[in-house]
Amino acid sequence: MSKTVPIFKNSNSRLNLNNYRPVSIINCFSKLFEKIVSKNLLGFLIRNDFFYKHQFGFLSNRSTSHALLEIINYVSSAWNNGKLALGVLLDVE
Repeated sequence: MSKTVPIFKNSNSRLNLNNYRPVSIINCFSKLFEKIVSKNLLGFLIRNDFFYKHQFGFLSNRSTSHALLEIINYVSSAWNNGKLALGVLLDVE
């Protein structure tokens, strides 16, 4: 269980609700329990190949740099073999 409190963003007016952000405060037991469950669940999912091999976000030892290297290697390989490489990039908000 958590308690959510509004924190002022140091914007213009304290009367405007958009100038506040919600912050959840949880007790130590809940935070510790969440970390234990998260670590065990993530370990289980990694050991059982649950994640797609080209997923780089939210996994340790993988980053956007690794994803960029995959793209560069793919395009270079296509270029060297006289083939085309097509990329579709989306930025969804």
